[in-house]
Amino acid sequence: MSAAGERGARADAAPSQPPPSPADAPRVASAVPTIRNPERLGRCLDAARHVATDDGVEIELIVVLDGADPDVAVFLAERAPDATVVSWPERRGLAAGLNAALRATRCSHVAVLQDDAVPQPGWLASLLRTAADSPRAGAVGSLVLSPDGNVQTAGAILGGDGTPAVPWTGEPPPATTFAEVRAVDYVGTASVLVSRAAWSAVGGFDEDFYPAIYVDVDFCTGLWRAGWLVLLDPHSVVSHERFGSTTQRFREFLYQRNRVRFMTKWGSFVAGRPPGAQSASEVEAAIARVARWLEDPPAASSPSGGGPPAEASPIVYVARERDLLRAYVTELESRVAELITESAALSAAHDELHAAHHDLMSTHVGLDSTHEELEAAHRNLVSAHHKLD
Repeated sequence: MSAAGERGARADAAPSQPPPSPADAPRVASAVPTIRNPERLGRCLDAARHVATDDGVEIELIVVLDGADPDVAVFLAERAPDATVVSWPERRGLAAGLNAALRATRCSHVAVLQDDAVPQPGWLASLLRTAADSPRAGAVGSLVLSPDGNVQTAGAILGGDGTPAVPWTGEPPPATTFAEVRAVDYVGTASVLVSRAAWSAVGGFDEDFYPAIYVDVDFCTGLWRAGWLVLLDPHSVVSHERFGSTTQRFREFLYQRNRVRFMTKWGSFVAGRPPGAQSASEVEAAIARVARWLEDPPAASSPSGGGPPAEASPIVYVARERDLLRAYVTELESRVAELITESAALSAAHDELHAAHHDLMSTHVGLDSTHEELEAAHRNLVSAHHKLD
């Protein structure tokens, strides 16, 4: 295994200090999009509150109900009456939800959390400290661990065909491998601190990446292209129940669909990088490439301009959902047709095997008959031999 990242303790970590008084506490919003499973959402919100309190940060919770099940709204009214709730009946997707959350707050930074993520102690304070140390940071992501404690993501590498890859080869390395804040191609939305100024400068999250997948890849690529930085802060940690919100087949369909969209938009930017799965040497080269961007970012313009995205008409979102479902149905129908063809081929092969088996059985019967005839002839020869004697 070739692990990426530096080892050792963080040299510039702030010394332990008592939390600031409420009047001095920094204020940050936390955006949590959700659809179902209020118990999972509750774990996320409770952990975010507790960690923020321990970190001495005043947190503004913004929960986005993206066509959510009715019991989620009931749960929020009972368990999180202090949260700002943004809701709509139709599915608008992750990007639309995050854009709505950023429009709903005046905070300079918004900590995005997926509802299946559970922040660990120090999560928020470390993100804010890194953002303060790096004013050009448009996004600062957390180290994401699986519930069993293994590293799930630590930022990511992006290949020339738009395929993401982890910054290591082989088995996931221990969490201590990632010891220093460093630049990465992109960080995921399981936990990421977004600069409001950067979000506005790049025009927000692109809602064409619907309903999810590649939203984070596109956003971070846009940040780099506009002169902002994308950083991983390994001292900010969340536990994440990966793939807890959709099925594998639908996720694979979305991945391929949105990868094509990404390459249409950013293909020239990622051109020249190794495609697909990365070797150990390619991983190290990718890490070195993005590290150089800290001093010489691949910017096409300065970090300004753009403007926050406006909310579209609900008709737009309904049409997008309709188009997605049509495309998915078409993909499923194509797969069914393939399965029917494969089934017909298997049936034909089965018939051929059955015929061959029948021929073998017939041959076996013939051999048995021949064997009996030979035994009878042998007996006759023996009897004739005895008579001659």
